[in-house]
Amino acid sequence: MNPHDSRDARQENGAGISGVKVPSSEGTTTTDGQELEKPPPAMERRIVSVVITPGPGPLPGGVFDQAPRVIATLDDGRDVELFSFYAHERSFGAQQFVGLTVEEGRRLKFAPENRLDMRRRPRLVP
Repeated sequence: MNPHDSRDARQENGAGISGVKVPSSEGTTTTDGQELEKPPPAMERRIVSVVITPGPGPLPGGVFDQAPRVIATLDDGRDVELFSFYAHERSFGAQQFVGLTVEEGRRLKFAPENRLDMRRRPRLVP
């Protein structure tokens, strides 16, 4: 059997040379000649409330405490953790997240307006 023939047959099926899933035009996915149904796109759920957990306690005891976490409640009642962050680098208010989708809420972690200015923090001089 000619290896080029098998490669051409896979490409005609909609699968890539390595058998990787390739989207077809009918709303299904093809892999090695088998078509799989794609799930319908999920409705974008909106955040209705947010809880920001407290950060670590004072050192040295708080060194093993967990970083603050942003936990959102969606409009379907589910709770989703958006991210955790370092409280000395970022600052968030719960109202910033209300009305956003989960993806939009997760992007807020890196928004410049939530970044604390590290240069203006007082330095401890020994």
